Amino acid sequence: MLTMAARHCLYFKIEPIFPNVKKAIRCAVLNNGKSIIDFPELWGDDLMEVNQVEVNKALRLLKLT
Repeated sequence: MLTMAARHCLYFKIEPIFPNVKKAIRCAVLNNGKSIIDFPELWGDDLMEVNQVEVNKALRLLKLT
């Protein structure tokens, strides 16, 4: 869930800081229901275009804050 939210932020050129990631998760749940928690593929295939190295870097920064 956190990984896909970070991918969402990076894909849409939103700074992947905690408030933005939290907002992405909240919006995803509101738009797709709680099933998005169990099925991360519901976030969309376009998010998989984001470079994994960038995602890992964003996740490390999120975990430090």
